[in-house]
Amino acid sequence: MSTKDKLIKNLESQITAWEKEAEAKQAEAEKKQARAENEKAGAALKEEFTEKIRSLQSDIEAAKEKLKEIKSAGEDRMADLKRQVSDWLG
Repeated sequence: MSTKDKLIKNLESQITAWEKEAEAKQAEAEKKQARAENEKAGAALKEEFTEKIRSLQSDIEAAKEKLKEIKSAGEDRMADLKRQVSDWLG
């Protein structure tokens, strides 16, 4: 498997994982908000989870853009793109 194919596979897997995590956070936020005893607690929970979801959605969009870049790049750019993705994903 080429470096390009590996990067595409890794990013697609990460996007899927982040999308699932965002969905889980949304479900968790809704569940906790339903259990909140008062409006202040509910608003605080909503704000907390809204920020987490926004952050995940931002990561998803950035990963999709990087995926487009990788798919259109030549093999001569793969080493640099691989380093970028590795640094980004940790």
